[in-house]
Amino acid sequence: MNRLKVGIIGTGGIFYGWGGNSGHLPVYPRIVDEAQIVALCDANEANLRKAEYSLKKLFSEQAKTSEEQGELDRAKWLRDDANNVKCYTQLKKMLENEELGLVDIITPPIAHASIAIEALRSGVNVMCEKPMARTWLECQKIVSAVAETGKFYQHNEQLIYMPEWYGLRKFLDSRIIGEPLLTFLSSAIGDAKSIRWDANASGGGSLIDMGVHDICAIWFALGFEKKKPMKVKSVHPHGISIKMPKRLIKGTYQDVHVEDDAHIIIEFEDITDGSWATVNIEASWSYRDLRRNEIFGTNGSIAGIGVRRLELSDSFENKRQVELDMIRNDVTEAPIEEYSGWLGEIKNLCYCIKEGVKPICSEIIGSEVQAIIDSAYLSQLKGMRAVSLEEYKEYAKEVERKEGDKASDMLISEFMKAVYTL
Repeated sequence: MNRLKVGIIGTGGIFYGWGGNSGHLPVYPRIVDEAQIVALCDANEANLRKAEYSLKKLFSEQAKTSEEQGELDRAKWLRDDANNVKCYTQLKKMLENEELGLVDIITPPIAHASIAIEALRSGVNVMCEKPMARTWLECQKIVSAVAETGKFYQHNEQLIYMPEWYGLRKFLDSRIIGEPLLTFLSSAIGDAKSIRWDANASGGGSLIDMGVHDICAIWFALGFEKKKPMKVKSVHPHGISIKMPKRLIKGTYQDVHVEDDAHIIIEFEDITDGSWATVNIEASWSYRDLRRNEIFGTNGSIAGIGVRRLELSDSFENKRQVELDMIRNDVTEAPIEEYSGWLGEIKNLCYCIKEGVKPICSEIIGSEVQAIIDSAYLSQLKGMRAVSLEEYKEYAKEVERKEGDKASDMLISEFMKAVYTL
């Protein structure tokens, strides 16, 4: 059985998920015939051992279930994988000792670029959790490494593999609301993990943490191949700001120095006819301000984006509810419950590597998503005026010419100075 050998790098929260089959670890027992975790890597020894224990426990439980169902080969693979997984605290040693086909990067964003580049130059394919890196400049180094090595890179955005966004894409492709003109999207929660409040580690605040999902997902729904992001603007009255300036971080009340609320608009241009669609995004750790998620077209609208029941309206306000079909398991055809996105993204890259097909959410998409985010920060810095992606890229390159390897740190520092307290 020719299974793809995988090394996991980073064993924090996204490795485990938060129930309902979320996270990366719960996926691998379900694709044991396609991929084999052969190594775990984390600089923190305690985290590494906890991850090893959790993997062995889960795989053993799944092996027992498979045995009870008569799936003896699958049960054997699961037990063998659990018994043979190796643990590393140094990436270099893992890459030297293991014959990997893929690394799965789930570290904090500050390490994304360096790890991805080292893996690619070691001849290993890469998938990496969002954001691709802290800045577009760091993303460009990954793009160059992909071009140099000829290996595959996937920007992991699980939303595009879930029924909510896959269903929306199908309806937009069918032109059921005509040409999409204006979209409102909000990803809003009340708080964030401690590391997210550190701009140097994460690249920013709620925009780079939450907004990155909606930016990539709506671009997918509109069509990566059809639409090109052109302009970005931080918008009044909130802009990119701090709404709740005191937060519990690592158990103590601290002053916040990154945005906990971001409101931006993005202009996507159709590459075939020059038409455009505008997307208004809220990314917040201070609860929701924006109206409901809805996309308006020339012939109607679709509400309920991000949930499994869409509301379709025509130009005369006639409405109908559409319950989206669940994504189905390829083997049993049974619906995949709850969070199917991580399963979809990991299965997708396994397929792409084996078939020699470039993933739909490639290094180019990940890099442009980051350019959108950085352009929004630059818009805020320039008094909330519209900024084209080309203007931002020239700005970033100029900073790089002056600051060299410190350019990304300087950009993040400048952007965070523009974040203001409401």
